[in-house]
Amino acid sequence: MRVISRNIHARIAILRRDKHACKHCGLSVKNGNFEIDHIIPLALGGKDTFWNLQLLCRTCNRKKGKRFVG
Repeated sequence: MRVISRNIHARIAILRRDKHACKHCGLSVKNGNFEIDHIIPLALGGKDTFWNLQLLCRTCNRKKGKRFVG
């Protein structure tokens, strides 16, 4: 079920759950400078589910790459 990260309703729910702030640095992402990221990357066996997705600013997401950063 890899559709959830592209589903607009799921993206809005993640924005609300994460309070419009990057989960790593806390930067407000209301300006649209954000990405939905997998906590446990798909490459490492993570699932494409609501609870495995998080809101990150683009800078933090680029630093994280395909690593698991708990």
